[in-house]
Amino acid sequence: MKFLKKISTLHLFNPHRKIERFGINLVVGFSLLFFGATISFMTYHHKQFVKMMTVDSNGSVSDFSRTDDVSLTLNKIRMSKDHHHAYIPVTFSDISKMSPLAKSYKVVIWTAKDRAKILYHVKGHLVMFGPTGRAVLVLDSTEKIQSQPLLVYIINTKKIPSTTADDVASQDKNSEYGNYDVATFKINPGAYSIQKHADVINNLDINSKNGIGLLYHYSFGDKDIKSLQAQIKSKNSLIKKNLAIANNLTTQLKLAGYHVPDAPKYLKSNWRPFDIVNVNTGKTATGIDFDNYDYDSNSDPDLVAFSDTLQNSNGSDMHESSTEMSNGTETTAGTNAVQQWSDLQTAWTNIFQAKREIYVDIYGQLSKIKHQENNIFSQTTVGKQSNVVLRSPVEVD
Repeated sequence: MKFLKKISTLHLFNPHRKIERFGINLVVGFSLLFFGATISFMTYHHKQFVKMMTVDSNGSVSDFSRTDDVSLTLNKIRMSKDHHHAYIPVTFSDISKMSPLAKSYKVVIWTAKDRAKILYHVKGHLVMFGPTGRAVLVLDSTEKIQSQPLLVYIINTKKIPSTTADDVASQDKNSEYGNYDVATFKINPGAYSIQKHADVINNLDINSKNGIGLLYHYSFGDKDIKSLQAQIKSKNSLIKKNLAIANNLTTQLKLAGYHVPDAPKYLKSNWRPFDIVNVNTGKTATGIDFDNYDYDSNSDPDLVAFSDTLQNSNGSDMHESSTEMSNGTETTAGTNAVQQWSDLQTAWTNIFQAKREIYVDIYGQLSKIKHQENNIFSQTTVGKQSNVVLRSPVEVD
């Protein structure tokens, strides 16, 4: 209260100080208005900045504008250890409707922000891995590739045979190349998240067999292998789980007095199926190419036929025990044993199937990936540098 009384005694609140009070109110009012406008301006530009910096993520899909049911999927962008090279992998959904040759495509790159310069000198090549439907846009720079969103237009010139690089380059970005068969992505090859995991060897030679094999591995093969490794890990977890179930059921049946047969040999950790696939050769242990192999369970020496019932130490079997009557009520001991024996067989079968899937099916897929990496060079075409057009004020030699 004392404070308020002191405020009321100030000259500004004097009845004769109306002009001063009006001036102060005016200043405060303009200050609040300016502050509000500043906050609004900053919020708007922050939203615009976030929008500009937002790029398509791994797995994003872009449809070709004039070819029905064909799209491009953007895969994980990779970068060289020295940050001078970026690799943008894409996958065609149906390459049979498109050309598998790099020369059939033009690539135009714009900065995502209007009238902005590309922050580094860059040259590019499109590498097509033939009928696999996979391709990589390779960007090479004499400087470190910096963080900057870019618009990438991949144009199918086979749809319009008269298209030239100059025709493409003269198009206005805002027209979205409506006259062409085009798919587009917004990417940032120099993003921090990409720089952080830069692991591709420096100066990868895309004109050599070894270089193309490495490019394919970094862009696609590595991901394929990791996917299969994840499947192996999942199968091993399933095996471990079923081993624990099998051991528990075996113990319970034995405690109940049942003679449980020895566990099948495929439960041993060092067991391998008779037709295991060699990852290096792609052949089964029986000498057949994995691609031509047709498994016949009747010829599998490791497949075990289980008995329908188990004998108890008292001379009865589980089916006899399950139908015994005690005080007018069916006993549960035999019934439980029947279910336990059935569950034990299921656990053993799950282990058998999981191991076969690892050593035959997944090993076979791994051998195909390795073979493809080693032989992809013969299917690969590298587009001309002139087919990658950079629409930026930066001059490129």
